[in-house]
Order: sequence, then C-alpha cells, then structure tokens
Amino acid sequence: MVFIAATLVGCGAKDDITQLPEAVTFTPITETTDFAIDTELVLEPHPEEAAKGQATLQFRFESLMEEDLTDLRVAVFYPEQMAHRMLIPEKDAPVFPISGRRFDVTPSQPAWRITHTFAPFDWDQVETVRDAVLNPIRLRIVWEGDERFLEVPPSEIRVRTQGG
Repeated sequence: MVFIAATLVGCGAKDDITQLPEAVTFTPITETTDFAIDTELVLEPHPEEAAKGQATLQFRFESLMEEDLTDLRVAVFYPEQMAHRMLIPEKDAPVFPISGRRFDVTPSQPAWRITHTFAPFDWDQVETVRDAVLNPIRLRIVWEGDERFLEVPPSEIRVRTQGG
C-alpha cells in the first residue's frame, strides 16, 4: 500500500478543521498505511416514530502508527447527495468527539469508534436512503502536530437494513 495523502503539520486545537486547504488530496482508505477504517450505515425503523426510519453511520478506526495521537479530532465530509438525503445541513461537517473533550490514541489503545445518527426519514424511502451512498465520504483526521485526509469509497461502506 502506498501513502499519498497530503500531510500538513501544525494544525492546532483551535483551528477549524471543517475548513479544508485549497490543494488537498484525499487518500482512499484502501491505500493508507496509517489507519484501518471500517464503515457501516445501519438503516432501521425509528424506535419512537411510526412509519419513520433511522440511519446511523458507524466508523471504527484503528491507528496503525507506533506513536501517540494526542488531542485527536475527526471531521466528516458527506457527499452532496448523501447530505441531502440524510437531511444534514448544507456545508455541515460534524467534528468528533462532539463534546470537544480531549481524545488521545496510543499504540496500546489504538482503536476508537464514532457514531452519527441522522434525522428520521420516511421508512418507505429506505431504498433511496440506501442508494445515497454513491460517492466517497471524506475524513480529515487531526491530532497535535499532524493530520491525514482520507476517503471512504462507497465500496468500503457496508449498508445494513434491519427490520421494517
């Protein structure tokens, strides 16, 4: 595997990581040697609203680097058609951890998860929601002194429909 992502040093904790540099290259997760990322979109009937569905995107990350990643944050950039279908406000890139608390990854504890649950949708539109994963989801992973720009191609996003 070849690592070809742009690496920019010095992205501080106060920087807005949802603002991308002009000339940035996103590396497919199938080509990175720094992280292993599993992604799954789960579609299921909403537990409280009849005839509605609930979509949850789950990321499982594992650092493959032999170094501490201090004050780690992840910005998620959804493709336009997915953002539209999932009712994500335009140009809204959520940053995790949402709480803003400090989050560190170490070689002895390299794995972490983030989960994003979207606004309810009409359950009869579940196939349309399923088909919204047409383009890569882009990630900006930032930690003290470094960052990576990665993308999750649609072929690497498992989509699972439960119930209904």
